[in-house]
Amino acid sequence: MFLLRLADPAVATLVRRIMRAAFLEYDAEELPSSALRESEDDVRQAIAQGGAVLAFLDGRAVGSLRYRVGGHTLSFSRISGLPEARRRGLGAALVRDNG
Repeated sequence: MFLLRLADPAVATLVRRIMRAAFLEYDAEELPSSALRESEDDVRQAIAQGGAVLAFLDGRAVGSLRYRVGGHTLSFSRISGLPEARRRGLGAALVRDNG
């Protein structure tokens, strides 16, 4: 079971590290994910403008999700999981527990 915690801009380095590890497999694609070009400052700013959630498994951060609230809309972005934590319901837990 995953433990979810709200993240603040102070942990942008960790959120970015998880995101990059999750999206790295797409680097060789013809159109690689823009997630790989985001700087730590970009991530920090995105968290400050919306929010982020970290997912922990056995005390280790293994997933993250960023979100924004606008009016009556909640938007998710950069839903990320470390490769070794995939296929365990991580993405579903991040979205279900935050929607």
